[in-house]
Amino acid sequence: MSKTPRTTKLAALVLPAPGAGAPRLAVCAHGQAVPSISLSKDLALAKPEALGAAVPQALAEQGWRARSLVIGLPAHAVLTRRRDLPPVTGTEERLGLLRLAAEAASPDGAMVFDALDDGAAQAVLVAAPRRALEQARAVAATAGLKLAGLTPTHVALAQAPGAHDAVHARVWADPQGPEVVLLDSESISDGAPASVVALAPLPLMPSAGSSNDSDSGQTAGPAAGAGLSAEGWAGAVLRAVLGHGPSAWGSAPRLRLAWCPADATDAPNLHAVREALAAQADVIDAPAVDAAAALADAWRGAATQQPPLIDLSAGRLDPPAEPRWNGARRRLVWAAAIVALVIGGLGWTAWDAQQRVAKLSAERDKLEPLALAVEETFGSVRLARPWFDQRPEMLRALADLTRAAPTDGSVWATRLRLDEDGRATFSGRAASRQAMLTFVDRLRDAGPFTDVGLRDWSQDDGAGVSFEVSLTRAAAQEGGA
Repeated sequence: MSKTPRTTKLAALVLPAPGAGAPRLAVCAHGQAVPSISLSKDLALAKPEALGAAVPQALAEQGWRARSLVIGLPAHAVLTRRRDLPPVTGTEERLGLLRLAAEAASPDGAMVFDALDDGAAQAVLVAAPRRALEQARAVAATAGLKLAGLTPTHVALAQAPGAHDAVHARVWADPQGPEVVLLDSESISDGAPASVVALAPLPLMPSAGSSNDSDSGQTAGPAAGAGLSAEGWAGAVLRAVLGHGPSAWGSAPRLRLAWCPADATDAPNLHAVREALAAQADVIDAPAVDAAAALADAWRGAATQQPPLIDLSAGRLDPPAEPRWNGARRRLVWAAAIVALVIGGLGWTAWDAQQRVAKLSAERDKLEPLALAVEETFGSVRLARPWFDQRPEMLRALADLTRAAPTDGSVWATRLRLDEDGRATFSGRAASRQAMLTFVDRLRDAGPFTDVGLRDWSQDDGAGVSFEVSLTRAAAQEGGA
Protein backbone atom coordinates (compact mmCIF):
# COMPACT_ATOMS: atom_id res chain seq x y z
CA MET A 1 0.00 0.00 0.00
CA SER A 2 1.47 3.36 -1.07
CA LYS A 3 2.37 5.86 1.60
CA THR A 4 0.42 9.16 1.67
CA PRO A 5 2.76 12.06 0.73
CA ARG A 6 3.53 14.55 3.47
CA THR A 7 2.47 18.12 2.68
CA THR A 8 4.77 21.11 3.12
CA LYS A 9 4.15 24.77 2.37
CA LEU A 10 7.40 25.49 0.53
CA ALA A 11 9.86 23.88 -1.86
CA ALA A 12 13.05 25.56 -3.10
CA LEU A 13 14.53 25.00 -6.56
CA VAL A 14 18.10 26.22 -7.07
CA LEU A 15 19.29 26.60 -10.67
CA PRO A 16 23.00 26.26 -11.58
CA ALA A 17 25.02 28.43 -13.92
CA PRO A 18 24.59 27.45 -17.60
CA GLY A 19 26.33 24.14 -18.26
CA ALA A 20 27.57 23.89 -14.66
CA GLY A 21 25.64 21.06 -13.04
CA ALA A 22 22.06 20.08 -12.25
CA PRO A 23 19.17 21.88 -10.52
CA ARG A 24 18.65 20.97 -6.87
CA LEU A 25 15.36 20.74 -5.01
CA ALA A 26 14.64 20.91 -1.27
CA VAL A 27 11.63 21.34 1.01
CA CYS A 28 11.14 23.08 4.33
CA ALA A 29 9.11 21.07 6.83
CA HIS A 30 8.46 21.41 10.56
CA GLY A 31 10.47 24.63 10.68
CA GLN A 32 13.64 23.24 9.13
CA ALA A 33 14.94 22.41 5.66
CA VAL A 34 15.31 18.84 4.41
CA PRO A 35 18.55 17.98 2.49
CA SER A 36 18.19 18.65 -1.21
CA ILE A 37 17.99 16.20 -4.09
CA SER A 38 19.53 16.58 -7.54
CA LEU A 39 17.43 16.68 -10.70
CA SER A 40 18.57 15.79 -14.21
CA LYS A 41 21.36 17.88 -15.75
CA ASP A 42 19.24 18.22 -18.89
CA LEU A 43 16.65 20.34 -17.03
CA ALA A 44 16.96 24.12 -17.17
CA LEU A 45 14.84 27.26 -16.83
CA ALA A 46 14.91 27.55 -20.63
CA LYS A 47 12.76 24.37 -20.68
CA PRO A 48 10.05 25.40 -18.19
CA GLU A 49 7.53 22.67 -19.04
CA ALA A 50 10.05 19.85 -18.57
CA LEU A 51 11.49 21.40 -15.42
CA GLY A 52 8.03 22.05 -13.98
CA ALA A 53 6.93 18.47 -14.63
CA ALA A 54 10.04 17.11 -12.88
CA VAL A 55 9.48 19.06 -9.63
CA PRO A 56 6.33 17.31 -8.32
CA GLN A 57 7.64 13.97 -9.56
CA ALA A 58 10.89 14.38 -7.61
CA LEU A 59 8.99 15.52 -4.53
CA ALA A 60 6.64 12.53 -4.73
CA GLU A 61 9.58 10.14 -4.96
CA GLN A 62 10.82 11.58 -1.66
CA GLY A 63 7.36 11.35 -0.09
CA TRP A 64 6.54 15.07 -0.23
CA ARG A 65 3.92 17.33 -1.73
CA ALA A 66 4.41 21.14 -1.73
CA ARG A 67 2.08 24.12 -2.08
CA SER A 68 4.48 26.82 -3.30
CA LEU A 69 7.88 27.10 -4.95
CA VAL A 70 10.72 29.60 -4.62
CA ILE A 71 13.26 29.56 -7.46
CA GLY A 72 16.89 30.59 -6.96
CA LEU A 73 18.79 32.09 -9.91
CA PRO A 74 22.58 31.92 -10.43
CA ALA A 75 24.72 35.05 -10.63
CA HIS A 76 25.03 34.67 -14.42
CA ALA A 77 21.29 35.37 -14.73
CA VAL A 78 21.16 38.67 -12.81
CA LEU A 79 22.76 42.09 -12.77
CA THR A 80 23.40 44.22 -9.69
CA ARG A 81 24.21 47.92 -9.67
CA ARG A 82 24.55 50.44 -6.85
CA ARG A 83 22.47 53.62 -6.98
CA ASP A 84 23.00 56.78 -4.93
CA LEU A 85 19.84 58.08 -3.26
CA PRO A 86 19.12 61.55 -1.86
CA PRO A 87 18.57 61.83 1.91
CA VAL A 88 14.93 60.70 2.03
CA THR A 89 13.74 58.41 4.80
CA GLY A 90 10.22 57.42 3.79
CA THR A 91 9.88 53.92 2.36
CA GLU A 92 7.48 55.02 -0.38
CA GLU A 93 9.74 57.93 -1.39
CA ARG A 94 12.77 55.63 -1.68
CA LEU A 95 10.75 53.08 -3.63
CA GLY A 96 9.63 55.84 -5.98
CA LEU A 97 13.22 56.90 -6.66
CA LEU A 98 14.29 53.29 -7.24
CA ARG A 99 11.30 52.77 -9.53
CA LEU A 100 12.41 55.74 -11.64
CA ALA A 101 15.94 54.31 -11.82
CA ALA A 102 14.54 50.95 -12.95
CA GLU A 103 12.41 52.57 -15.66
CA ALA A 104 15.43 54.52 -16.92
CA ALA A 105 17.56 51.36 -17.03
CA SER A 106 14.98 49.41 -19.04
CA PRO A 107 12.49 51.77 -20.74
CA ASP A 108 11.03 48.96 -22.86
CA GLY A 109 10.27 46.76 -19.84
CA ALA A 110 12.56 43.92 -20.97
CA MET A 111 13.99 43.61 -17.44
CA VAL A 112 12.38 43.02 -14.04
CA PHE A 113 13.80 44.71 -10.95
CA ASP A 114 13.91 44.62 -7.20
CA ALA A 115 16.17 46.47 -4.78
CA LEU A 116 18.34 45.87 -1.73
CA ASP A 117 17.57 48.97 0.35
CA ASP A 118 18.34 49.25 4.05
CA GLY A 119 17.90 53.04 4.22
CA ALA A 120 21.56 53.90 3.54
CA ALA A 121 22.85 56.48 1.06
CA GLN A 122 23.16 53.76 -1.58
CA ALA A 123 20.75 51.03 -2.64
CA VAL A 124 21.44 48.09 -4.94
CA LEU A 125 19.22 47.47 -7.96
CA VAL A 126 18.92 43.79 -8.91
CA ALA A 127 17.68 42.94 -12.41
CA ALA A 128 16.96 39.88 -14.53
CA PRO A 129 15.46 39.44 -18.01
CA ARG A 130 11.69 39.46 -17.95
CA ARG A 131 11.74 36.18 -19.84
CA ALA A 132 13.33 34.55 -16.76
CA LEU A 133 10.30 35.62 -14.69
CA GLU A 134 7.92 34.32 -17.36
CA GLN A 135 9.79 31.01 -17.45
CA ALA A 136 9.72 30.76 -13.64
CA ARG A 137 5.96 31.30 -13.65
CA ALA A 138 5.62 28.61 -16.31
CA VAL A 139 7.68 26.19 -14.17
CA ALA A 140 5.44 26.79 -11.14
CA ALA A 141 2.25 26.53 -13.23
CA THR A 142 3.36 23.25 -14.82
CA ALA A 143 4.26 21.90 -11.36
CA GLY A 144 0.84 22.95 -10.02
CA LEU A 145 2.47 25.20 -7.40
CA LYS A 146 2.24 28.87 -6.46
CA LEU A 147 5.38 30.86 -7.32
CA ALA A 148 6.48 32.10 -3.89
CA GLY A 149 9.49 34.04 -5.18
CA LEU A 150 12.27 34.43 -7.75
CA THR A 151 15.58 35.44 -6.20
CA PRO A 152 19.37 35.28 -6.67
CA THR A 153 20.18 32.25 -4.52
CA HIS A 154 23.28 33.42 -2.73
CA VAL A 155 22.05 36.99 -2.19
CA ALA A 156 19.11 35.54 -0.24
CA LEU A 157 21.44 33.32 1.78
CA ALA A 158 23.82 36.21 2.50
CA GLN A 159 20.91 38.33 3.76
CA ALA A 160 19.80 35.72 6.27
CA PRO A 161 20.52 36.71 9.91
CA GLY A 162 23.64 35.07 11.33
CA ALA A 163 24.83 33.91 7.89
CA HIS A 164 27.95 36.07 7.81
CA ASP A 165 30.94 37.43 9.63
CA ALA A 166 32.24 40.99 9.36
CA VAL A 167 33.71 40.34 5.91
CA HIS A 168 33.91 42.13 2.58
CA ALA A 169 32.49 39.18 0.63
CA ARG A 170 31.30 35.58 0.85
CA VAL A 171 32.80 33.17 -1.68
CA TRP A 172 30.44 30.31 -2.51
CA ALA A 173 32.97 27.65 -3.45
CA ASP A 174 30.83 25.37 -5.54
CA PRO A 175 32.91 23.92 -8.43
CA GLN A 176 29.71 23.69 -10.52
CA GLY A 177 28.89 27.40 -10.26
CA PRO A 178 31.03 29.45 -7.88
CA GLU A 179 29.86 32.97 -7.03
CA VAL A 180 30.94 35.87 -4.83
CA VAL A 181 28.50 38.02 -2.84
CA LEU A 182 29.91 41.41 -1.85
CA LEU A 183 28.82 42.77 1.54
CA ASP A 184 28.93 46.24 3.08
CA SER A 185 31.13 45.25 6.01
CA GLU A 186 30.68 48.62 7.77
CA SER A 187 26.91 48.14 8.12
CA ILE A 188 27.06 44.59 9.50
CA SER A 189 26.30 44.12 13.17
CA ASP A 190 25.87 40.94 15.20
CA GLY A 191 22.69 39.16 14.18
CA ALA A 192 21.67 41.79 11.61
CA PRO A 193 21.02 40.89 7.97
CA ALA A 194 23.91 41.58 5.61
CA SER A 195 23.83 44.64 3.36
CA VAL A 196 24.61 43.20 -0.08
CA VAL A 197 26.62 45.39 -2.45
CA ALA A 198 26.79 43.16 -5.54
CA LEU A 199 26.65 39.59 -6.86
CA ALA A 200 29.19 38.35 -9.40
CA PRO A 201 29.79 35.02 -11.19
CA LEU A 202 33.25 33.45 -11.14
CA PRO A 203 35.15 31.16 -13.52
CA LEU A 204 34.69 27.45 -12.90
CA MET A 205 37.12 26.00 -10.38
CA PRO A 206 40.14 24.00 -11.59
CA SER A 207 39.22 20.44 -12.43
CA ALA A 208 40.53 17.51 -10.41
CA GLY A 209 44.10 16.55 -11.21
CA SER A 210 44.97 19.84 -12.88
CA SER A 211 48.43 21.23 -12.34
CA ASN A 212 48.81 24.58 -10.56
CA ASP A 213 51.38 26.13 -12.83
CA SER A 214 51.60 29.68 -11.55
CA ASP A 215 53.72 30.79 -14.50
CA SER A 216 51.27 29.86 -17.20
CA GLY A 217 48.10 29.95 -15.11
CA GLN A 218 46.70 27.07 -17.17
CA THR A 219 45.50 23.59 -16.34
CA ALA A 220 44.37 20.58 -18.28
CA GLY A 221 40.78 20.91 -17.06
CA PRO A 222 38.34 19.96 -19.84
CA ALA A 223 35.42 22.09 -18.68
CA ALA A 224 34.77 25.48 -20.24
CA GLY A 225 36.21 28.20 -18.04
CA ALA A 226 38.23 25.67 -16.00
CA GLY A 227 41.60 26.68 -17.45
CA LEU A 228 42.64 28.72 -14.42
CA SER A 229 45.03 27.33 -11.84
CA ALA A 230 44.23 27.61 -8.12
CA GLU A 231 46.28 30.83 -8.00
CA GLY A 232 44.54 32.14 -11.11
CA TRP A 233 41.13 31.36 -9.67
CA ALA A 234 42.02 33.15 -6.41
CA GLY A 235 43.06 36.17 -8.48
CA ALA A 236 39.70 36.09 -10.26
CA VAL A 237 37.95 36.24 -6.87
CA LEU A 238 39.93 39.30 -5.79
CA ARG A 239 39.34 41.04 -9.13
CA ALA A 240 35.59 40.42 -8.79
CA VAL A 241 35.55 41.83 -5.26
CA LEU A 242 37.58 44.94 -6.11
CA GLY A 243 35.90 45.44 -9.48
CA HIS A 244 32.31 45.28 -8.18
CA GLY A 245 32.83 46.68 -4.67
CA PRO A 246 33.12 50.28 -3.47
CA SER A 247 36.29 52.12 -4.48
CA ALA A 248 37.33 52.42 -0.82
CA TRP A 249 37.98 48.67 -0.72
CA GLY A 250 40.97 49.16 -3.00
CA SER A 251 42.82 50.89 -0.13
CA ALA A 252 41.97 48.24 2.48
CA PRO A 253 45.13 46.64 3.97
CA ARG A 254 43.70 43.13 3.38
CA LEU A 255 40.32 41.94 2.22
CA ARG A 256 38.34 39.68 4.58
CA LEU A 257 36.53 36.84 2.81
CA ALA A 258 34.21 34.12 4.11
CA TRP A 259 34.92 30.76 2.42
CA CYS A 260 31.63 28.83 1.98
CA PRO A 261 32.21 25.38 0.43
CA ALA A 262 29.34 23.60 -1.26
CA ASP A 263 27.77 20.78 0.71
CA ALA A 264 29.27 17.31 0.08
CA THR A 265 31.59 18.54 -2.64
CA ASP A 266 34.05 15.97 -3.94
CA ALA A 267 36.48 18.45 -5.56
CA PRO A 268 39.94 17.31 -4.35
CA ASN A 269 41.52 20.61 -5.31
CA LEU A 270 39.15 22.74 -3.20
CA HIS A 271 41.75 23.01 -0.43
CA ALA A 272 44.41 24.21 -2.90
CA VAL A 273 42.11 26.98 -4.11
CA ARG A 274 41.38 28.08 -0.56
CA GLU A 275 45.08 28.15 0.32
CA ALA A 276 45.86 30.21 -2.79
CA LEU A 277 43.16 32.70 -1.78
CA ALA A 278 44.44 32.82 1.82
CA ALA A 279 47.87 33.90 0.56
CA GLN A 280 46.32 37.16 -0.68
CA ALA A 281 43.40 37.81 1.71
CA ASP A 282 42.14 36.96 5.21
CA VAL A 283 39.93 33.89 4.72
CA ILE A 284 37.37 32.81 7.33
CA ASP A 285 35.98 29.28 7.02
CA ALA A 286 32.20 28.98 7.06
CA PRO A 287 30.17 25.75 7.38
CA ALA A 288 29.39 23.81 4.22
CA VAL A 289 26.09 24.89 2.67
CA ASP A 290 23.36 22.96 0.88
CA ALA A 291 22.15 25.90 -1.21
CA ALA A 292 18.65 24.56 -1.97
CA ALA A 293 17.98 23.55 1.64
CA ALA A 294 19.38 26.86 2.92
CA LEU A 295 17.22 28.82 0.46
CA ALA A 296 14.09 26.97 1.61
CA ASP A 297 14.97 27.76 5.22
CA ALA A 298 15.78 31.43 4.47
CA TRP A 299 12.59 31.96 2.45
CA ARG A 300 10.48 30.50 5.25
CA GLY A 301 10.96 33.75 7.19
CA ALA A 302 11.11 36.06 4.15
CA ALA A 303 7.72 37.66 4.89
CA THR A 304 8.93 39.23 8.14
CA GLN A 305 12.58 39.98 7.33
CA GLN A 306 13.78 43.60 7.11
CA PRO A 307 15.13 44.63 4.73
CA PRO A 308 13.05 42.21 2.65
CA LEU A 309 14.69 39.49 0.60
CA ILE A 310 15.04 40.11 -3.12
CA ASP A 311 11.97 38.86 -4.99
CA LEU A 312 11.95 39.59 -8.70
CA SER A 313 8.41 38.22 -8.99
CA ALA A 314 6.90 40.66 -6.47
CA GLY A 315 6.85 43.65 -8.83
CA ARG A 316 7.83 46.18 -6.14
CA LEU A 317 9.53 48.40 -8.76
CA ASP A 318 6.98 47.93 -11.54
CA PRO A 319 5.35 51.17 -12.78
CA PRO A 320 2.25 52.00 -10.68
CA ALA A 321 -1.06 50.88 -12.14
CA GLU A 322 -3.27 53.54 -13.64
CA PRO A 323 -6.27 54.41 -11.39
CA ARG A 324 -9.55 52.96 -12.63
CA TRP A 325 -12.43 55.46 -12.34
CA ASN A 326 -16.06 54.74 -13.00
CA GLY A 327 -18.04 56.73 -15.55
CA ALA A 328 -19.85 59.03 -13.11
CA ARG A 329 -16.67 60.11 -11.36
CA ARG A 330 -14.90 60.69 -14.67
CA ARG A 331 -17.74 62.90 -15.94
CA LEU A 332 -17.73 64.88 -12.69
CA VAL A 333 -14.00 65.55 -12.96
CA TRP A 334 -14.33 66.66 -16.57
CA ALA A 335 -17.23 69.03 -15.71
CA ALA A 336 -15.29 70.61 -12.84
CA ALA A 337 -12.24 71.08 -15.06
CA ILE A 338 -14.30 72.76 -17.80
CA VAL A 339 -15.95 75.17 -15.34
CA ALA A 340 -12.57 76.12 -13.88
CA LEU A 341 -11.13 76.73 -17.34
CA VAL A 342 -14.04 78.94 -18.41
CA ILE A 343 -13.95 81.11 -15.27
CA GLY A 344 -10.19 81.51 -15.33
CA GLY A 345 -10.10 82.12 -19.07
CA LEU A 346 -12.48 85.10 -19.05
CA GLY A 347 -10.18 87.22 -16.93
CA TRP A 348 -6.99 85.96 -18.49
CA THR A 349 -7.78 86.49 -22.18
CA ALA A 350 -7.99 90.31 -22.26
CA TRP A 351 -4.90 90.87 -20.11
CA ASP A 352 -2.90 88.27 -22.01
CA ALA A 353 -3.76 89.81 -25.39
CA GLN A 354 -2.42 93.19 -24.33
CA GLN A 355 0.79 91.67 -23.04
CA ARG A 356 1.33 89.70 -26.22
CA VAL A 357 0.91 92.76 -28.48
CA ALA A 358 3.47 94.74 -26.48
CA LYS A 359 5.91 91.82 -26.37
CA LEU A 360 5.65 91.07 -30.10
CA SER A 361 6.29 94.72 -30.99
CA ALA A 362 9.47 94.77 -28.90
CA GLU A 363 10.67 91.46 -30.32
CA ARG A 364 10.09 92.60 -33.91
CA ASP A 365 12.43 95.56 -33.42
CA LYS A 366 15.13 93.30 -31.93
CA LEU A 367 14.87 90.61 -34.62
CA GLU A 368 15.27 92.78 -37.71
CA PRO A 369 19.13 92.78 -37.65
CA LEU A 370 19.15 89.06 -36.84
CA ALA A 371 16.84 88.28 -39.75
CA LEU A 372 19.27 89.92 -42.17
CA ALA A 373 22.19 87.91 -40.76
CA VAL A 374 20.20 84.65 -40.99
CA GLU A 375 19.36 85.31 -44.62
CA GLU A 376 23.06 85.72 -45.42
CA THR A 377 23.87 82.46 -43.60
CA PHE A 378 21.17 80.57 -45.53
CA GLY A 379 22.74 81.71 -48.77
CA SER A 380 26.04 80.12 -47.75
CA VAL A 381 24.44 76.90 -46.54
CA ARG A 382 22.49 76.35 -49.77
CA LEU A 383 25.73 75.56 -51.58
CA ALA A 384 26.46 72.52 -49.33
CA ARG A 385 22.86 71.44 -48.72
CA PRO A 386 22.53 68.87 -51.60
CA TRP A 387 25.52 66.85 -50.31
CA PHE A 388 24.34 67.14 -46.69
CA ASP A 389 20.84 65.80 -47.46
CA GLN A 390 22.23 62.77 -49.32
CA ARG A 391 24.41 61.46 -46.48
CA PRO A 392 23.59 57.79 -45.77
CA GLU A 393 21.67 57.51 -42.47
CA MET A 394 23.46 54.26 -41.63
CA LEU A 395 26.83 56.05 -41.95
CA ARG A 396 25.75 58.73 -39.49
CA ALA A 397 24.45 56.13 -37.02
CA LEU A 398 27.70 54.15 -37.23
CA ALA A 399 29.70 57.31 -36.58
CA ASP A 400 27.61 58.10 -33.49
CA LEU A 401 27.95 54.52 -32.17
CA THR A 402 31.70 54.61 -32.75
CA ARG A 403 32.03 57.80 -30.72
CA ALA A 404 30.11 56.16 -27.85
CA ALA A 405 32.16 52.93 -27.88
CA PRO A 406 35.10 52.53 -25.47
CA THR A 407 38.55 52.96 -26.98
CA ASP A 408 40.07 49.93 -25.26
CA GLY A 409 38.42 47.41 -27.58
CA SER A 410 36.31 45.84 -24.81
CA VAL A 411 33.06 46.16 -26.84
CA TRP A 412 32.52 45.35 -30.50
CA ALA A 413 29.51 45.19 -32.81
CA THR A 414 28.11 42.10 -34.53
CA ARG A 415 24.92 43.53 -36.09
CA LEU A 416 23.12 46.88 -36.48
CA ARG A 417 19.58 47.28 -37.70
CA LEU A 418 18.36 50.85 -38.41
CA ASP A 419 14.74 51.63 -39.34
CA GLU A 420 13.62 54.71 -41.26
CA ASP A 421 12.05 56.25 -38.14
CA GLY A 422 15.41 56.25 -36.33
CA ARG A 423 14.78 53.18 -34.16
CA ALA A 424 17.74 50.84 -34.08
CA THR A 425 18.77 47.49 -32.62
CA PHE A 426 22.47 47.06 -31.83
CA SER A 427 23.87 43.58 -31.22
CA GLY A 428 27.38 43.15 -29.92
CA ARG A 429 29.79 41.40 -27.63
CA ALA A 430 31.76 42.65 -24.65
CA ALA A 431 34.80 41.37 -22.83
CA SER A 432 32.89 41.46 -19.51
CA ARG A 433 29.54 42.42 -18.03
CA GLN A 434 31.09 45.60 -16.62
CA ALA A 435 32.25 46.61 -20.12
CA MET A 436 28.72 45.98 -21.44
CA LEU A 437 27.13 48.15 -18.71
CA THR A 438 29.67 50.93 -19.25
CA PHE A 439 28.91 50.97 -22.99
CA VAL A 440 25.13 51.16 -22.33
CA ASP A 441 25.70 54.10 -19.95
CA ARG A 442 27.81 55.87 -22.61
CA LEU A 443 25.00 55.42 -25.14
CA ARG A 444 22.51 56.97 -22.70
CA ASP A 445 24.85 59.92 -22.15
CA ALA A 446 25.47 60.41 -25.90
CA GLY A 447 23.43 63.23 -27.41
CA PRO A 448 22.06 61.53 -30.57
CA PHE A 449 20.51 58.54 -28.73
CA THR A 450 17.29 58.25 -26.69
CA ASP A 451 15.20 55.37 -25.32
CA VAL A 452 18.36 53.31 -24.76
CA GLY A 453 17.46 49.93 -23.23
CA LEU A 454 19.35 46.70 -22.56
CA ARG A 455 16.98 44.18 -24.17
CA ASP A 456 18.89 40.95 -23.60
CA TRP A 457 22.26 39.51 -22.69
CA SER A 458 23.80 36.10 -22.21
CA GLN A 459 27.04 34.85 -20.68
CA ASP A 460 29.44 33.20 -23.15
CA ASP A 461 31.52 30.15 -22.29
CA GLY A 462 34.33 32.37 -21.01
CA ALA A 463 34.12 35.82 -19.44
CA GLY A 464 32.61 37.41 -22.57
CA VAL A 465 29.00 38.60 -22.89
CA SER A 466 26.68 38.79 -25.91
CA PHE A 467 24.06 41.49 -25.67
CA GLU A 468 21.41 43.46 -27.57
CA VAL A 469 20.49 47.11 -27.08
CA SER A 470 17.48 49.01 -28.45
CA LEU A 471 17.78 52.74 -29.04
CA THR A 472 16.46 55.64 -31.06
CA ARG A 473 18.71 58.04 -32.94
CA ALA A 474 17.08 61.38 -32.06
CA ALA A 475 18.79 63.25 -34.87
CA ALA A 476 17.19 60.92 -37.41
CA GLN A 477 13.74 61.68 -36.05
CA GLU A 478 14.40 65.38 -36.31
CA GLY A 479 15.70 64.94 -39.81
CA GLY A 480 19.20 66.17 -39.50
CA ALA A 481 22.71 66.18 -38.08
